[in-house]
This record gives sequence, C-alpha cells and structure tokens, in this order.
Amino acid sequence: MLIQLLITLLCLRPTCQDSSTFLSGKQFVTSFLELYPWGMNNVRFQLVLHGIGCCSLVSVTLPGTNFFQNYTLQQGQSVNLTLPSSAMLSGSSVFNAGVVLINANNSICVISQVWTTNGYESSYVYPVDLLDKQYYIITPTSALPGNAQFAVLSLDTATSVTVTLKGGTVMFQGTSLTSGSTVTFKLSPYQGAQFQLLGSDLSGSFVQADKPVAVLSGHQNFQCYFRYYYAYVFEQLLPISSWGRSFLVPQPSVPLRKDDNIYVVASGNTNVKVYNMSVVVATKSLSQGEVFLQSIGTSALRIDCDHDVMVMFICSGSASYSNTSLKPFMSIVIPITIFETSQVVHAPSGFITTLLVATNSGEMSGLEVDGISFPSNATWDDNAFKAWKYSWVEVTVYTGSHYIQQLLKQEVWAMSYSFSGNWTQTSAIAGNSSFSFNFYGTGTDCSCQTPTQAPGSVMLVTSAISTPFSGLTPGSCRDNISDIYVMMTPLSWWDALRYCRRYYTDLFSIPDRSTQELVASSVSSTGEQGTGLWLGLRRHKVWGYLYWTDGVSTDYMNWGEGEPSHPMTNMCAYMSPGRNFTWNDQCCGTKLNFICY
Repeated sequence: MLIQLLITLLCLRPTCQDSSTFLSGKQFVTSFLELYPWGMNNVRFQLVLHGIGCCSLVSVTLPGTNFFQNYTLQQGQSVNLTLPSSAMLSGSSVFNAGVVLINANNSICVISQVWTTNGYESSYVYPVDLLDKQYYIITPTSALPGNAQFAVLSLDTATSVTVTLKGGTVMFQGTSLTSGSTVTFKLSPYQGAQFQLLGSDLSGSFVQADKPVAVLSGHQNFQCYFRYYYAYVFEQLLPISSWGRSFLVPQPSVPLRKDDNIYVVASGNTNVKVYNMSVVVATKSLSQGEVFLQSIGTSALRIDCDHDVMVMFICSGSASYSNTSLKPFMSIVIPITIFETSQVVHAPSGFITTLLVATNSGEMSGLEVDGISFPSNATWDDNAFKAWKYSWVEVTVYTGSHYIQQLLKQEVWAMSYSFSGNWTQTSAIAGNSSFSFNFYGTGTDCSCQTPTQAPGSVMLVTSAISTPFSGLTPGSCRDNISDIYVMMTPLSWWDALRYCRRYYTDLFSIPDRSTQELVASSVSSTGEQGTGLWLGLRRHKVWGYLYWTDGVSTDYMNWGEGEPSHPMTNMCAYMSPGRNFTWNDQCCGTKLNFICY
C-alpha cells in the first residue's frame, strides 16, 4: 500500500515526466466474446494496428489455427486486419482456439473492433506487461434476451484460474454454478474460457489466476430500454493492480439519453464520492467486490475514493425513433494515475467520432493532434475538474487513426464515441484528414531500413545527432555482447531507446556480473564515457518494478552506494563511469550518452 500511495502522489504532482504512449507495447492477446445470433449478419472482427516506433515488424496469429499475418508498420501508419470468425468464443466453456496473439519488435498500439448490422464497438487491447492475476467483472443488464458475459485468456504458460460468480446461475462446461459459487479450472497456453449468464448481470464476479491473464467483459445484445437502440458491447478490463482512486468523467454533448451510468467496483472497503464541480452529488460505502451505479446526468463528474476502484462508463445509446443513431457502448474510465503524454485514437468510417479530451489546466497550448495544434475555437471546460487542475474539451476528428500528443510533457487522456444521423455537430474539428501521425513531428526521417553489419567489439560513435537521429552509422544485432556501441551524443532515455531500436537492437542490458565486468572494461578502454551512460533498465510507472527493455531477467543488480536514491521520481537507470561503473537512477528526461547493442 505504501508503494501505491507514493506512485499516486507522484502522478498527481509529477517532478519528472517522460514521453510515453497510452497502452502501447510489443505483445498483446485478445479475443471476441460471443455475438447474439441477431447480430451475426455481416459481422466483422477486426484489429487496428498502429505503428509507434520506427519500422515495427508485427505478426498476428490465432494459436491452434493456421491463421497468420505479418506487417511492417511505419510510425503513424495503421492497418485494419479482419480476423476469421474462429476468433469468437461460443458458449460457456474452455476453448482451444479463439485467442489472438500479436507480437511486435517495436512499440505499437492495438484497438479491437466489432462491426455488426446493429452497431459498432471497440476496445483498446492492453499490452501483456499491463496484465495481472486479479480482476472484478462489470457487465450491463439488458432489456433484451441475451447473455451478460466475460472471458479469461491465458498467455504463453499454463494457468490455473478460480472464478467466483455473482448474479445468477451459469452453466459452465455442463456444470450448473450458482451465484456465490467458485469454480477452478486450468488453461493451457493461449486458451480462453467464457462465462455467460442469460438475462441478468455478472458484475462483481471475481477472477483469480496464478499467472497474468487478459479479461474481457460485455453483453451479447445490450439494450437499456425497448425503444432505445441495442448493440453488442465489450471492453477489456483493467487488473486490480492498475485501478485507481481519482477519475474524470466528461459528459458527451449528444442529445440526452435516459440512463447513462458509471459503474464503480471496489477492491476492498471503499468510500466513494461523486462530484459535480465542487458539489458532492453522491456518496457510497462499498465492500470488496460491491458495485455502485451512478447516473451521469447532464454534467461532467469526477470520482474520488479512499481505496482503489475500477470505473466503467456504460452508454445506453439514443432512442431508436430519434434523428441521432448512438448505439450503446462500454468504455473503461482510466484513473488519472496512468494518464500518459500521448494517445492513439481511432474514428471508424461511416460515423461522426467525437473525442472527450482532458489535460492539465493551463497547458492546453501543448496539445497536438496528428502534428497539428489543437483548434483555437475549441471550448475548454476549466471548472468541472478544477480541484484536480485538469481541463477538458470535446472535439470531432476525421475518419481514421489519430495521434494526440502533449508536447509540454503533461498528461493527456481521450475517450471517444461515434454516432450517425441528422444531429448537427457543433464542436471544433481537430486533426489531419490524411489520417497519419509522426511521433517526432513533421519531416522527421524514420525510414524502414535494414541495419547493416558493423564490425568490432566496441564502437565509439561521436557524430552529432542533428535532425532527429540523422548522420549515424547503422549497427548490427548482438551476438552475445560482441558488438556494443557507445553513443557519445546525449539524449533523454526515451530518445536513446528509440535510437537504439531504430539503428541497432536495443539499449544495453546487463543480466549478470560477468557481463557487467566485460562491458565496464570495454567501455573504459574508449576513454570517453561522459558523466553517465543510459542502460535499458527502467522502473514501471504504475507498478514500480524494475525491468530491462529487451526482457532479460532482473536477478542481477549493480547499484552504487545509496542507489537507487529516488525510486519514486527517477524511473530510469544509467551506468556511472565515475563511480566504478555502478548504476544510478535518474529522471528519464535527463540527456546522457548511452549504450546500444
């Protein structure tokens, strides 16, 4: 609890921030919950893959099937991949096929989407390093027949899963499980298990696994009222370890729905306060696993809790006789503790897509969409979240993928919704109609070139880096550590990582003492190391653990005396030549020389 508290305070009052993209990573698993038979006509299961790093090599497979696709994605490039119907789980059981595996050599962002004749729904796919072992379920209750449902997906190792059910009687693998009962089962690598409950709600059900798993929840055929639109809804859930205590809930400006709700589920005994600006509009004391519903109404809300919770926004959609076709959808409300400095969003074709964007108050000038400044006619709300020093705005974006970036290194978060119909859109238009973005900015060279072999055990590179990362010789992949490259141009840790992954393989990792001694001797022989050399060691921003960017074990550490000295603020590690090549922690934005391999 102390670590979580310190991380929360750090993220609320940051002293050292670095550029990072919301929910980007190198490996992902996902699947698709079962559609109601009414929605199976013209169904499309799709992934939208977004390139974040330079020249990302991406593979998409369905383990247990012959499906396999490869892509090379440039920064800002996106591709829509249609998956076979075998990606959908069917029934309440364990399935050998249906888990989708996405691997990439550089950071990408993945969005899953489902198209049916009665709607469109999407969800971010979380990278596997964000997954964990404990989840609580949130599902909506529908006025139409259909199943509330959730799925548990294993990763690359066998996993034991225990599910404690809430809500009603579920038939799972031919066994009747009543509300409150517990079932334990095994998942082999890349297997999925789906639970379904007809005509009721599975909210508050608990998933406990002995290895990290992915969990999705939703409803086959959600309709709030009989005269409202109905649609298939789903969302990937955050594990308890990524929950938070403070949330912003902007209010969409489309014509009012009868019953849009936020669902709050507690990880332990929790007091919840819901604010409309500075006025408390609701309070609730929750026990572990208890779910609280709060109507959103007509104003933006903020939520404050004294223990971690998960918050879900469930939109009921618009009335089916109205001029605006807003289909129901589910969307996780991200706690402010995991806001990042940039985010990818996707606007589906055939719809008007609006973003609800929040950033630090007074820092709106730093926002760009697709490399273009935020529209000057955007009307910011500075009052709804004033107590937390956030402002929010509603803007419309063109069809396609878009990249939102806070150039002032502040936080930004966006939630999107899409609708069609005759309602007149009045919000400002943001973004680039060419549907492309570039992390480094317009005109930056990020060509997909295959690195060439460069001989030698240690290469000292002293060329200046001018236009981002130009004029430097590409290097080779590592054969053990036979080729390492000491880069004598100071960069921030993130820019150093991007450079190493572009021209070489990665920032250097040190898994054991023999590697430490060898690299210290080799680097020392160059005679020009500067004040410090970035390594590929970083502390996870949310969970606080240390990891090497290339995935090697962190069993060996070589910290200097009194280090790490500021683990809650200095998230990145460097090697110090002046301190016998021991390691220090440092703010990731500090510019240092670095080692690639």
